[in-house]
Amino acid sequence: MLSEVERFQQDLLESAKQMYINQRGSVFLSNASSSTRRVVIEPWAVEFELPSKSYCEVVSVGGSLPPDIEVEDDEYGFMFWINNMGAIYEYWQDGELID
Repeated sequence: MLSEVERFQQDLLESAKQMYINQRGSVFLSNASSSTRRVVIEPWAVEFELPSKSYCEVVSVGGSLPPDIEVEDDEYGFMFWINNMGAIYEYWQDGELID
């Protein structure tokens, strides 16, 4: 059986986890070009292919606030920089969680 202090510590930890998970920011992008474009998520250097007429959403989860995502567009594709210490990412494509 947990003491009152242990219950308080458990509740506090659970609350902190929920706050971390709820710290989210995202960028939604549509590929209006006639060709597939690559999507790179930094600082992880993870690459995806975004087909023509498809859309994606890159989400910063957790980390420092406020969420900070920069997007660069060049002839090769789109580069998303998630600039939040401690954040992880989610990559959604056409409404489906990919990674």
